[in-house]
Amino acid sequence: MKIRIYQLGSCSDCINELLRIGETLLEMILEEGMETISPMMTQINTEIESCDAALVEGAMVSNEDEEKLKAIRGKSKILVALGTCALLGGIPA
Repeated sequence: MKIRIYQLGSCSDCINELLRIGETLLEMILEEGMETISPMMTQINTEIESCDAALVEGAMVSNEDEEKLKAIRGKSKILVALGTCALLGGIPA
C-alpha cells in the first residue's frame, strides 16, 4: 500500500505529531506489509502521485489548494483529512 502525505494551508501541528510518533507509525505500517510512506516534514509531497491512501493536512485557503485537493483525490483510492484544519478550517481558514 502506498501512502502519500500532502499539506495545504495549516500550522503544521498535525505533521509535527506524525513526526513525533514517526518510528512507531513506521513500525505499524511495515508490520501490515505496506510498501511505502512518504517522507514527512522536510519532504512532504509537492507532486501529485498515484497512491492507495492520501493524507491531507490543512485547510483550502486558495483556488490553487482546491485544484490540488481535486488532483490528489483523483489519484488516490482513499482520501483522509488529517487534523482540525483539514476537517474544520482551523486557524488558516
